[in-house]
Amino acid sequence: MEQKKTIIEYKDCIISNKNLTLPRFTMSFEESELVEIKSLGDEISSLFIRGISTLAPLEGKIFFNGNSYDPMDQEKILKLKRNLAYLGPLCALLSNRSLLENILLFRLWEEDLRKINPDKNFIADCEKAGISGFLYKRPEKTTEEIKCGAFLVREFLKNPKIVFMERPYLFTRGRLDRFLLEKLEKVSQTKVPIVYFSNSGFVPSLKVTHKIIIEKEKIEKIKVSNGSDV
Repeated sequence: MEQKKTIIEYKDCIISNKNLTLPRFTMSFEESELVEIKSLGDEISSLFIRGISTLAPLEGKIFFNGNSYDPMDQEKILKLKRNLAYLGPLCALLSNRSLLENILLFRLWEEDLRKINPDKNFIADCEKAGISGFLYKRPEKTTEEIKCGAFLVREFLKNPKIVFMERPYLFTRGRLDRFLLEKLEKVSQTKVPIVYFSNSGFVPSLKVTHKIIIEKEKIEKIKVSNGSDV
């Protein structure tokens, strides 16, 4: 059997906030996985997926492409996050930048550029997401659907090595339902792992390969026999 490539590993990690501390865990995600998070409550699942996707609040070691990352080293963590897509309630846009600047911010920073000329694929994605006519407006001048569209375009523009989704149905307003599904199917075909938590509503129409079970004393990732419909 062909061994799957490990995309990211969390070693001896703890995730906590002011009200809640989750059990210490070691876990990795491999290519082609679709992982569903299950726990005793939404607050627990939300804290966990935010910790592993935004890398805060998280303590421990992270390994990506054979390199070790300390969550406290913000400069290195920012470079790592360039490879991670996160869709959830914590998605935010800078109020003093246009939607276009928000979407391209990672590339502008990483490549030390002042301006990027959008290519055909970028323009096509903006049209599919319904945001083409709003790219030069600031976020407060647009609707929630337009902002969600900008989040989707921004995160998938990274060509992420792993996709995290917290309550993905939040990003299925209007035409975004079809656009998100198209993007998920595309990344799945290229073996990009997807990790998600959803308490109700829209979830990917793909096969779950693993579940993460969060209990009081432990966090465990288990394989789902033959995969299952989500």
